Amino acid sequence: MTDQMGFATIANGGRVAYWLRPGQGEPFLDVCHPGEPSQSIYAEMATIEAYGEALRHGQPRWQFDWRGTGMSSPLGPSFSFQDMVADLTGVADLVGRPFHLNAWGWGCFVAAAYTATHPTSVISLSWHLATRWACDDLLPPAGMSPDQARMFYSHVLAASNRDLDGPLVHRLAARCVDEVYASASHYAGAVRDCDLVQLARPIAIPILLHAHPMQQQSAAELAAALPQVRVALRDLFTTVDANLGADERRVLDDHLTANRAGAIDQARAAVGALTPREREILALLARGLTNAEIGLRLSIANTTVARHIANVFGKLKVGSRTEAAAFVFERALETDRRARGADTVALPARQARGSQAR
Repeated sequence: MTDQMGFATIANGGRVAYWLRPGQGEPFLDVCHPGEPSQSIYAEMATIEAYGEALRHGQPRWQFDWRGTGMSSPLGPSFSFQDMVADLTGVADLVGRPFHLNAWGWGCFVAAAYTATHPTSVISLSWHLATRWACDDLLPPAGMSPDQARMFYSHVLAASNRDLDGPLVHRLAARCVDEVYASASHYAGAVRDCDLVQLARPIAIPILLHAHPMQQQSAAELAAALPQVRVALRDLFTTVDANLGADERRVLDDHLTANRAGAIDQARAAVGALTPREREILALLARGLTNAEIGLRLSIANTTVARHIANVFGKLKVGSRTEAAAFVFERALETDRRARGADTVALPARQARGSQAR
């Protein structure tokens, strides 16, 4: 299937090159480690491509080049962690619906910051090699000459892609130096002072951390600090291939099954805590009615509507009407209806303004 290529425009006018491999179902968005090969380089590596295909399993897959690498815009005179978040946000906005976020290295930090501020956009979050020493190990040391950097990338490419022949390794390594190396230290500097634990604390969805066995202690410490983290140990340095992709997909599917079962139980409990009147108001609110329209529909005062809505927000642990509507349609009421086998909570159609029954 042919990839679709385009550019996401960032707030400051920069452009981020992205690639979409079409498919069916929930999309995947890959966040690579800044300083790794650009996407057009990865496209020449059969084992990396096979890994991605096995993981996405026919679902849409989005990838992008960070600014300063590959086909994206050059870095500006000043560059910060928020610029990295803006790169991811620009591409994520184009996806247009909730997606699975699959991040590597320093990309895990950016993915955490994005997920914390866009909780309804991310279905699942997977981290790979998220510990600090692993992130540093994936980057060429600062101060290397072009020849030294080329040798570094040659070693990394050959170690993780055993099927690459010598001439192709050297050609791709030379491209890495031309397209990636100059920006690598800027990305490392932007992320180095960030705390992954602090970035991830607001995240409610469970996080799947793929770590190398040598990272076991660091991964365990990360999981101890973040109860939503589940650790999966595997060799991520030398076997990035179709087998690893298929194995990760199995782990992800098991992870999602358990997560969704828990979410259904939580949703049922939250909806069960609502009074009949609160359920009525939630259904009307989810259809977009204002407080005045809800009061008119139910023949109650606006102050009473506001009090009920505050109670609903508290019981559902949401902070806005938008989040409450998302709760209705994405989780709570739908799973509640399926569990009961009937439409026990009717969601009335939105009537035109001024046409409500009086």
